[in-house]
Amino acid sequence: MANKYFSSVLKSLLLLLHLVFLSKQHVDSASIVKFLPGFEGPLPFELETGYIGVGEEEEVQLFYYFIKSERNPKEDPLILWLTGGPGCSSISGLLFENGPLTMKLDVYNGTLPSLVSTTYSWTKTSSMIFLDQPVGTGFSYSRTQQFNKPSDSGEAKRIHEFLQKWLGKHQEFSSNPFYVAGDSYSGLVVPATVQEISKGNYECCNPPINLQGYVLGNPLTDYAIDSNSRIPFAHGMALISDELYESLKKSCKGEYTNVHPRNTQCLKFVEEFNKCTNRILQQRLLDPLCETETPDCYIYRYLLTTYWANDATVREALQINKESIGEWVRCYRTIPYDNDIIGSMPYHVNNSISGYRSLIYSGDHDLEVPYLGTQAWIRSLNYSIIDDWRPWMIKNQIAGYSLLLLLHLVFLIQQHVDSASIVKFLPGFEGSLPFELETGYIGVGEEEEVQLFYYFIKSERNPKEDPLLLWLSGGPGCSSISGLLFENGPLAMKLDVYNGTLPSLVPTTYSWTKTSSMIFLDQPVGTGFSYSRTQQYNKPSDSGEAKRIHEFLQKWLSKHQEFSSNPFYVAGDSYSGMVVPATVQEISKGNYQCCSPPINLQGYVLGNPITEHAIDYNYRIPFAHGMALISDELYESLKRVCKGEYVDPRDTECLKLVEEFSKESIGEWVRCYFGIPYTHDIKSSVPYHMNNSINGYRSLIYSGDHDLNVPFLATQAWVRSLNYSIIDNWRPWMIKDQIGGNYVFSVLRSLLLLIHTVFLGQHHVSSATIIKSLPGFEGPLPFELETGYIGVGEEEEVQLFYYFIKSERNPKEDPLLLWLSGGPGCSSISGLLFENGPLAMKLDVYNGTLPSLVSTTYSWTKASSMIFLDQPVGAGFSYSRTQLLNKPSDSGEAKRIHEFLQKWLGKHQEFSSNPFYVGGDSYSGMVVPATVQEISKGNYECCNPPINLQGYVLGNPLTDFVYDYNSRIPFAHGMALISDELFESLKKTCKGDYRNVHPRNTECLKFIEEFNKCTNSICQRRIIDPFCETETPNCYIYRFLLAAYWANDETVRKALQIKKETIGEWVRCHYGIPYNYDIKSSIPYHMNNSINGYRSLIYSGDHDFEVPFLGTQAWIRSLNYSVIDDWRPWMIKDQIAGYTRTYANKMTFATIRGGGHTAEFKPEETSIMFQRWINGQPL
Repeated sequence: MANKYFSSVLKSLLLLLHLVFLSKQHVDSASIVKFLPGFEGPLPFELETGYIGVGEEEEVQLFYYFIKSERNPKEDPLILWLTGGPGCSSISGLLFENGPLTMKLDVYNGTLPSLVSTTYSWTKTSSMIFLDQPVGTGFSYSRTQQFNKPSDSGEAKRIHEFLQKWLGKHQEFSSNPFYVAGDSYSGLVVPATVQEISKGNYECCNPPINLQGYVLGNPLTDYAIDSNSRIPFAHGMALISDELYESLKKSCKGEYTNVHPRNTQCLKFVEEFNKCTNRILQQRLLDPLCETETPDCYIYRYLLTTYWANDATVREALQINKESIGEWVRCYRTIPYDNDIIGSMPYHVNNSISGYRSLIYSGDHDLEVPYLGTQAWIRSLNYSIIDDWRPWMIKNQIAGYSLLLLLHLVFLIQQHVDSASIVKFLPGFEGSLPFELETGYIGVGEEEEVQLFYYFIKSERNPKEDPLLLWLSGGPGCSSISGLLFENGPLAMKLDVYNGTLPSLVPTTYSWTKTSSMIFLDQPVGTGFSYSRTQQYNKPSDSGEAKRIHEFLQKWLSKHQEFSSNPFYVAGDSYSGMVVPATVQEISKGNYQCCSPPINLQGYVLGNPITEHAIDYNYRIPFAHGMALISDELYESLKRVCKGEYVDPRDTECLKLVEEFSKESIGEWVRCYFGIPYTHDIKSSVPYHMNNSINGYRSLIYSGDHDLNVPFLATQAWVRSLNYSIIDNWRPWMIKDQIGGNYVFSVLRSLLLLIHTVFLGQHHVSSATIIKSLPGFEGPLPFELETGYIGVGEEEEVQLFYYFIKSERNPKEDPLLLWLSGGPGCSSISGLLFENGPLAMKLDVYNGTLPSLVSTTYSWTKASSMIFLDQPVGAGFSYSRTQLLNKPSDSGEAKRIHEFLQKWLGKHQEFSSNPFYVGGDSYSGMVVPATVQEISKGNYECCNPPINLQGYVLGNPLTDFVYDYNSRIPFAHGMALISDELFESLKKTCKGDYRNVHPRNTECLKFIEEFNKCTNSICQRRIIDPFCETETPNCYIYRFLLAAYWANDETVRKALQIKKETIGEWVRCHYGIPYNYDIKSSIPYHMNNSINGYRSLIYSGDHDFEVPFLGTQAWIRSLNYSVIDDWRPWMIKDQIAGYTRTYANKMTFATIRGGGHTAEFKPEETSIMFQRWINGQPL
């Protein structure tokens, strides 16, 4: 007994010493392998092998083989390959599937087997990591016995950790497109790994892995689907008879895996099936099933590999840690492992929603994971096909068949609480219902905790084709019975005196269900019969309800697929005016991004809709006056004292008059539960109307003309603010020759009286000239320059002048960038000569002769072709041939620029397919986003070929007067321009609003005056530069003076082909230009452009006081997109050039360290930033 005890202790001590010895080694390692035993000569590719430790103590050491791409490793994708099993070494991939080496199939003679090169390696176009996982696989091992048992989900986490550490040691690959790949059992692990990486990118990990997608070959995905597909596959491959197949179908009813023991008929036929298929090679049924390992047998290569991998010289060459593992085996089938992912379809769903690409391929003679099963689970994801089944060819031979699926997903996990009932009778209604009614619940939320109740009534006309209408009652908190029984449903209360018995219902003649099917929905949760099964749900809000309603619709339509193709509308009244437009946008966004089949959204209907509190309320007073509710005297007093602003008046006299108005009009009528917990986070639904209009949805907005809650005057006002032209003017609409009302719909351009006071002797003045030399520049231009005019407007009365410079790299393929200078009224020479063009003024003292031009090294034309456009009319060399009746404006310029582009591209069709971007800085922050939206709208509605719009670039952009101006004070404080005390006083007295200060807030005004004194004499364009009072060569703005001399020289104008007598003196910025500043904030345009998927680069010189980076950051945050690449420095030659972060809407924000208001202050850094971004590289 003592001997046994001593022996046991000794063994334990020896094991402990062995573990301690291993644990003391720093086993994370990497070695460059230039030669491999068995391969003749040096390797024709770059191979690295090594270990990466994972786990809390890095106890698990994962072994890998890394091979650089043989094409362009700096830019080519990086693929992580996971072999199946679980427990199969990645040598399976490296030597048998897609690596650059394979075994030479000679008869084994006791010497080391040979390796030969392949021609099919995936490393010809990508770098690859072949990873031995889980622990115990291949050469991977554990330094202790204390590690978690491997599992599918656990491996996803370990692989993610491996990747983070590997990329930390190989940072040169951190920006390469990254893919995860594998086959067989990896079909369960790869999708989970992709989700884990994606989650890590979002939640924790910087820099993020540049994940693009995944590749799977014959992937095990769902045990039931994959296994059950074997029988129809075997039948299709003539492995079983028709009779056996029919018997199996009949008796097993499609379930061949988990057969009930009492189903003896099915079990009998399954046994027959097994007899038919047991003797075939299931991996590839065309090959023979080998009983012995001979060179003629496919698996002979596995034997050779075992000899090779267990050779001591091979292990030494691969730098395998001694004593880490014993004998190498290709597949360790008995590895301890928890198969905890039963099906990977939910991961595919999530990865698709997240926008990742995927390639799923199937060898069509595989019985282990038949392609039929793979097709089945792919179909179950319910994606629409965008490239239907077709052969794919190699050298005119069919290599296989392919179909491409559109990544729009509807996949709904249903819990049993969802329910629906057909209701044929209702208490209180005599007889059976004269229409088809269904009621039920649909669960929404992560756990379907919110159960939304609905009433569904089929159209009484043609439910197969008639529209489907979702009705949302207002409130928030009003039951949809409001619509069903009081507004537009087929039933109403019989208005008898209540006698204690059940009230009666009667049919109506006016129900909207006579021409449409309708869903009356109780929302938000707590409304009507809707409820929550838990207390753990997000507090309802306007925007949140839009998402919940969208989810409701997806699930409802999945249960009522017969209505999926019907035209669909969202409707409501009163407070629904906030929720309906947001819901329409949410559905539209879902149709674009994720959801298949898409909802057949056509438009929306709103009655007396609350749209914007200020507009709706302020119009109550003129409405009340028009309806004789208040006296003329009170109305005039209100107008004079309150100046049209009746919401929360600060003026005591105005407040007194508003109180008097309230007494004279009407009191409040309460019908609904308004105490429901709810966040009113949509202050105005006008931006949603704008976006829905851009996306082409119809809308009907109607107003009861005697409603004081939401007066028709207010509704007319915000409809007009959308600035659409009228196509059917104000007129009565009739019912049986009686006026039912008057209405306005959409918007037509106003009739213009064109007075031709200037006629230039030629009507079609559009022109273009190639310029090969310029006065002031020595020698021919080292780039291709074209200048010209494009006429815009009905009579082309506005002639916009442009400079066009071809890309110096590859003009056939490089992007085309339209650059708009700010102002408004600044010539595009500002960009061309000062910011990002290929020429600049030579800063010599002006001596009366023509100033000189020199080449730049930082021009953006090194990576893109550029159009520098003088706009609006009157800026630079642009002019009008008539006296314009349309005063230029922000929104008008967006339309004119769009027209310019269409005509310019019509004359330069060779650039029509190039990626197109709009760029600008300063005041262009108002015009560029609107221009992008206008182009996008034109691509959708009217214009062929469409402009290949990809995104936009903005530098220190004026965006929102409130955000931009109010950020100046915290910026000034951060830059030490004002004291802590003054900053605190400003915050306390002004409460963050430093622009629209009430005249009675004298304290705030006093501190703002102090602030102005501190900052008036700094150079606001870049606060570290001196404030110049005179134009001297030492002053920054001296170049502006030189440019004015140059542009006004007759030889220059002649060279540029400027039309005589079109303009007088050229000025860099014509600030007195007549102009209507009608865009107060471009944030809604950014929002819409983000929804439409356009890229954007927003950069800020971090020393600009005119548009501080703080304001830019603030409005970007207000878009509420998640960060996918968090705040980090971006570098040039190991020096910090600025800081950057990227958002989920493809918007990259960057600061320019030491930069100012425009790119001219740091042109080299800005150029490098632009080139990286335009080329799709991280900054």
